[in-house]
Amino acid sequence: MNGETGDTLTYVEVDLATRHITTGLHNIGICQGDVIMLVLRNCPKYSLAFLSASHCAVITTANHFYTPLELANQAAAIKTRAPQGHYVIDGLHMLSSP
Repeated sequence: MNGETGDTLTYVEVDLATRHITTGLHNIGICQGDVIMLVLRNCPKYSLAFLSASHCAVITTANHFYTPLELANQAAAIKTRAPQGHYVIDGLHMLSSP
């Protein structure tokens, strides 16, 4: 349940969404053993991204208040996967790497 909007997801919706996101991660080159970073506040998208990423990668999280430089430093220190020159941020969106 999203406390801000009151929106809810059923177990079936969560399952379908995580399968869809996992497929997207595979399509951009994320493979088993890759390390990806999730940067999200506590929201339903976080759960979906975490569950999806756990199907195909090793997950690390970062504080969503970090600056781009802090995120880049953490990503470099833990050797996150940067497919096609991008970092996976949000578990859902692609941003250019710094």
